[in-house]
Amino acid sequence: MSLRNMEIDDVVVIIPKTKHAKNRVHEHGDICDVVHIKESMFCVKHRDGTNWWRWIDFTNDEHFEFVMKKDWHEHINEQCRTSNK
Repeated sequence: MSLRNMEIDDVVVIIPKTKHAKNRVHEHGDICDVVHIKESMFCVKHRDGTNWWRWIDFTNDEHFEFVMKKDWHEHINEQCRTSNK
């Protein structure tokens, strides 16, 4: 996915990498809307009805990876292919 294609209101699935991130996903869910975009990071708001938001670095974020919702099925299929090798 080209990060240049990310737009406000796009939907992303955040994937936790740390214990802290797993707790946030457990509390607020993994589906988020993009609300701000900067050159090296973007801000998402969780869809759980609260006002929880967070900034995520496009590359090498400490706590989260992310997949654009429209690319989610492709991501899952790739994970299955690599785990079956």
